Amino acid sequence: MRLTPEIAWRGGNGADLRLDPRIVALLREVRAHGTLRAATAALGMSYRNAWALLGAHASALGAPLVSIVPLSGVTGELVLTFAWEITWYQYRVLPEAGQPVRLADRGADMAEIEAAFTEWNATLDESGRVVPNVAR
Repeated sequence: MRLTPEIAWRGGNGADLRLDPRIVALLREVRAHGTLRAATAALGMSYRNAWALLGAHASALGAPLVSIVPLSGVTGELVLTFAWEITWYQYRVLPEAGQPVRLADRGADMAEIEAAFTEWNATLDESGRVVPNVAR
């Protein structure tokens, strides 16, 4: 018989959160090398596969920081930024467009996000909807 260890955490809802063993190695290499690109090179993993792996484990990263920034002009376009300690995504939202939501940028270090998009002024609710922080 051969035993293989597996890492699992229990989430706040009591469900087990299974980790792909590659995510641990990837996160270790990101810390060691400072960037996702350098980490993927060290592991011999494609950059695209690394992003897919991070995306699949995003729920294990906890709640993101969320920013909503309206762009100047009359288009009504918004920039939504979602950031965790090790990854971030930025979307452009234009409700009247044929493609109302599109991925505009992403990265592995929050320091890469332009300062204008780091006023963390929203949260995600339990269903994943963006909720602006409104002063009451």
